[in-house]
Amino acid sequence: GWRGLYVQYRGFKRTRITVGQMVAPFSLDDLMSSNDMTFMERSLGSALSPGMLLGASYQTWGKHWTATVGVYGNELNDQDRRDADGTSVIGRVTWAPVRDKRNVLHFGLAQEFRSIDGDSEVRLRTRPESRIANNRLVSTSLLPGVDDLRTTGLEFMAIHRNLRLQSEYMLTSLSGGTSDADFGGGYVQFSAVLTGERYRYSKSGAYATAPRPRGKFGA
Repeated sequence: GWRGLYVQYRGFKRTRITVGQMVAPFSLDDLMSSNDMTFMERSLGSALSPGMLLGASYQTWGKHWTATVGVYGNELNDQDRRDADGTSVIGRVTWAPVRDKRNVLHFGLAQEFRSIDGDSEVRLRTRPESRIANNRLVSTSLLPGVDDLRTTGLEFMAIHRNLRLQSEYMLTSLSGGTSDADFGGGYVQFSAVLTGERYRYSKSGAYATAPRPRGKFGA
Protein backbone atom coordinates (compact mmCIF):
# COMPACT_ATOMS: atom_id res chain seq x y z
CA GLY A 1 0.00 0.00 0.00
CA TRP A 2 0.87 3.67 0.12
CA ARG A 3 3.52 4.74 2.61
CA GLY A 4 5.30 8.11 2.51
CA LEU A 5 3.74 10.13 -0.32
CA TYR A 6 4.28 13.87 0.12
CA VAL A 7 5.86 17.07 -1.14
CA GLN A 8 8.11 19.15 1.11
CA TYR A 9 9.37 22.73 0.96
CA ARG A 10 12.73 23.56 2.60
CA GLY A 11 13.29 27.12 1.32
CA PHE A 12 13.18 28.70 4.79
CA LYS A 13 16.07 28.26 7.22
CA ARG A 14 15.51 25.40 9.72
CA THR A 15 11.97 24.91 8.46
CA ARG A 16 10.09 22.17 6.62
CA ILE A 17 6.55 22.44 5.30
CA THR A 18 5.11 19.08 4.26
CA VAL A 19 1.86 18.16 2.51
CA GLY A 20 0.75 14.59 1.79
CA GLN A 21 0.82 11.24 3.57
CA MET A 22 3.53 11.18 6.22
CA VAL A 23 4.35 9.84 9.67
CA ALA A 24 2.49 12.11 12.07
CA PRO A 25 4.78 13.95 14.56
CA PHE A 26 4.18 11.53 17.41
CA SER A 27 6.40 8.88 19.06
CA LEU A 28 10.13 8.24 18.73
CA ASP A 29 9.30 4.66 17.77
CA ASP A 30 7.22 5.74 14.77
CA LEU A 31 9.36 8.65 13.58
CA MET A 32 12.52 6.55 13.31
CA SER A 33 13.03 4.77 10.02
CA SER A 34 12.68 1.00 10.14
CA ASN A 35 16.34 0.98 8.99
CA ASP A 36 17.37 2.75 12.21
CA MET A 37 15.26 0.95 14.81
CA THR A 38 16.95 -1.15 17.48
CA PHE A 39 14.66 -4.13 16.94
CA MET A 40 12.82 -5.65 13.98
CA GLU A 41 9.46 -4.38 15.21
CA ARG A 42 7.96 -1.40 16.97
CA SER A 43 6.55 -1.77 20.47
CA LEU A 44 2.95 -2.79 21.15
CA GLY A 45 2.49 0.73 22.51
CA SER A 46 2.49 1.93 18.90
CA ALA A 47 -1.15 0.80 18.74
CA LEU A 48 -1.94 4.12 20.45
CA SER A 49 0.06 6.40 18.14
CA PRO A 50 -1.45 7.85 14.95
CA GLY A 51 1.17 6.42 12.58
CA MET A 52 0.82 7.55 8.97
CA LEU A 53 -1.86 10.12 8.10
CA LEU A 54 -2.73 12.39 5.18
CA GLY A 55 -2.33 16.07 6.03
CA ALA A 56 -0.02 19.09 6.29
CA SER A 57 2.67 19.95 8.86
CA TYR A 58 5.03 22.75 9.83
CA GLN A 59 8.36 21.84 11.43
CA THR A 60 11.14 24.02 12.84
CA TRP A 61 14.14 23.49 15.11
CA GLY A 62 17.05 25.06 16.93
CA LYS A 63 20.29 23.79 18.44
CA HIS A 64 18.59 22.03 21.35
CA TRP A 65 14.87 21.95 20.48
CA THR A 66 12.32 21.05 17.81
CA ALA A 67 8.65 21.89 17.30
CA THR A 68 6.18 20.38 14.83
CA VAL A 69 2.45 20.95 14.37
CA GLY A 70 0.06 19.56 11.76
CA VAL A 71 -3.53 18.96 10.73
CA TYR A 72 -4.40 15.47 9.46
CA GLY A 73 -7.24 13.43 8.05
CA ASN A 74 -7.16 9.67 7.47
CA GLU A 75 -4.52 7.29 6.12
CA LEU A 76 -4.66 6.43 2.42
CA ASN A 77 -4.55 2.72 3.28
CA ASP A 78 -6.82 0.68 5.51
CA GLN A 79 -5.35 1.15 8.96
CA ASP A 80 -3.71 -1.94 10.38
CA ARG A 81 -3.50 -0.79 13.97
CA ARG A 82 -5.92 2.09 14.56
CA ASP A 83 -9.31 2.72 12.99
CA ALA A 84 -10.54 6.20 13.88
CA ASP A 85 -11.79 8.19 10.90
CA GLY A 86 -11.80 11.91 11.56
CA THR A 87 -9.58 14.98 11.76
CA SER A 88 -6.55 15.43 14.03
CA VAL A 89 -4.46 18.31 15.27
CA ILE A 90 -1.08 16.96 16.40
CA GLY A 91 1.88 18.73 17.95
CA ARG A 92 5.30 17.58 19.19
CA VAL A 93 8.02 19.50 21.01
CA THR A 94 11.42 18.18 22.08
CA TRP A 95 14.30 19.47 24.15
CA ALA A 96 17.83 18.10 24.15
CA PRO A 97 19.82 19.95 26.86
CA VAL A 98 22.79 17.74 25.99
CA ARG A 99 23.53 17.19 22.31
CA ASP A 100 26.95 16.56 20.83
CA LYS A 101 28.52 13.83 18.71
CA ARG A 102 28.91 11.40 21.61
CA ASN A 103 26.20 12.32 24.11
CA VAL A 104 22.51 13.13 23.85
CA LEU A 105 19.85 13.68 26.51
CA HIS A 106 16.41 13.98 24.92
CA PHE A 107 12.95 14.79 26.32
CA GLY A 108 9.79 14.99 24.22
CA LEU A 109 6.07 15.69 24.54
CA ALA A 110 3.45 15.01 21.86
CA GLN A 111 -0.29 15.62 21.90
CA GLU A 112 -3.07 14.60 19.52
CA PHE A 113 -6.69 15.70 19.51
CA ARG A 114 -8.84 13.82 16.98
CA SER A 115 -12.48 14.62 16.27
CA ILE A 116 -14.16 11.38 15.20
CA ASP A 117 -16.55 11.36 12.24
CA GLY A 118 -20.16 10.90 13.40
CA ASP A 119 -20.74 7.51 11.78
CA SER A 120 -17.29 6.04 12.55
CA GLU A 121 -16.26 3.42 15.07
CA VAL A 122 -12.90 3.37 16.83
CA ARG A 123 -10.61 0.36 17.15
CA LEU A 124 -7.08 0.06 18.56
CA ARG A 125 -5.12 -3.02 17.57
CA THR A 126 -1.72 -4.27 16.49
CA ARG A 127 -0.08 -7.52 15.44
CA PRO A 128 2.82 -9.04 17.40
CA GLU A 129 6.49 -9.08 16.51
CA SER A 130 7.35 -8.43 12.83
CA ARG A 131 3.70 -8.84 11.79
CA ILE A 132 4.04 -12.24 10.13
CA ALA A 133 1.25 -13.61 12.34
CA ASN A 134 -2.45 -12.77 12.08
CA ASN A 135 -3.03 -12.96 15.85
CA ARG A 136 -3.36 -9.61 17.64
CA LEU A 137 -2.02 -9.15 21.15
CA VAL A 138 -3.87 -5.82 21.34
CA SER A 139 -7.42 -5.40 20.03
CA THR A 140 -10.30 -3.40 21.46
CA SER A 141 -12.81 -4.55 18.81
CA LEU A 142 -15.02 -1.79 17.37
CA LEU A 143 -16.13 0.90 19.83
CA PRO A 144 -19.22 2.88 18.74
CA GLY A 145 -20.31 6.38 19.71
CA VAL A 146 -16.87 7.94 20.25
CA ASP A 147 -16.89 11.73 19.79
CA ASP A 148 -13.19 12.43 20.15
CA LEU A 149 -9.84 10.86 20.95
CA ARG A 150 -6.97 12.44 22.86
CA THR A 151 -3.50 10.94 23.06
CA THR A 152 -0.50 12.20 25.02
CA GLY A 153 3.00 10.87 24.46
CA LEU A 154 6.07 11.28 26.69
CA GLU A 155 9.58 10.54 25.36
CA PHE A 156 12.98 10.01 26.95
CA MET A 157 16.26 9.02 25.33
CA ALA A 158 19.89 9.04 26.45
CA ILE A 159 22.85 8.28 24.18
CA HIS A 160 26.46 7.84 25.27
CA ARG A 161 28.73 6.83 22.40
CA ASN A 162 27.65 3.26 21.55
CA LEU A 163 24.96 2.96 24.27
CA ARG A 164 21.33 4.03 23.99
CA LEU A 165 18.46 4.03 26.50
CA GLN A 166 15.03 4.88 25.11
CA SER A 167 11.58 4.98 26.68
CA GLU A 168 8.07 6.21 25.89
CA TYR A 169 4.66 6.23 27.51
CA MET A 170 1.38 6.97 25.69
CA LEU A 171 -2.12 7.49 27.07
CA THR A 172 -5.23 7.56 24.86
CA SER A 173 -8.59 8.76 26.18
CA LEU A 174 -11.84 8.18 24.30
CA SER A 175 -14.94 10.19 25.13
CA GLY A 176 -18.54 10.16 23.96
CA GLY A 177 -21.56 7.91 24.33
CA THR A 178 -20.88 4.70 26.23
CA SER A 179 -17.31 4.35 25.02
CA ASP A 180 -15.46 6.51 27.57
CA ALA A 181 -12.21 4.67 28.17
CA ASP A 182 -8.48 5.15 28.74
CA PHE A 183 -5.71 3.04 27.22
CA GLY A 184 -2.06 3.29 28.22
CA GLY A 185 1.09 1.68 26.91
CA GLY A 186 4.82 2.14 26.65
CA TYR A 187 8.24 0.54 26.65
CA VAL A 188 11.81 0.80 27.91
CA GLN A 189 14.65 -0.46 25.74
CA PHE A 190 18.44 -0.49 25.98
CA SER A 191 20.94 -1.26 23.25
CA ALA A 192 24.69 -1.31 22.74
CA VAL A 193 26.82 -1.50 19.59
CA LEU A 194 29.41 -4.13 20.48
CA THR A 195 31.88 -2.99 17.84
CA GLY A 196 31.95 0.52 19.30
CA GLU A 197 30.30 2.69 16.64
CA ARG A 198 28.34 5.60 18.11
CA TYR A 199 24.62 6.17 17.78
CA ARG A 200 23.74 9.34 15.89
CA TYR A 201 20.93 11.85 16.44
CA SER A 202 18.88 13.86 13.97
CA LYS A 203 18.77 17.48 15.18
CA SER A 204 15.85 18.35 12.86
CA GLY A 205 13.78 15.21 13.49
CA ALA A 206 14.83 14.73 17.15
CA TYR A 207 15.26 10.96 17.03
CA ALA A 208 18.12 8.47 16.90
CA THR A 209 19.61 7.26 13.64
CA ALA A 210 21.68 4.16 12.93
CA PRO A 211 25.44 3.92 13.52
CA ARG A 212 27.78 4.08 10.54
CA PRO A 213 29.88 0.90 10.45
CA ARG A 214 33.65 1.51 10.58
CA GLY A 215 34.60 -1.84 9.09
CA LYS A 216 33.67 -3.59 5.85
CA PHE A 217 31.91 -6.36 7.80
CA GLY A 218 29.46 -3.94 9.43
CA ALA A 219 28.71 -3.02 13.03
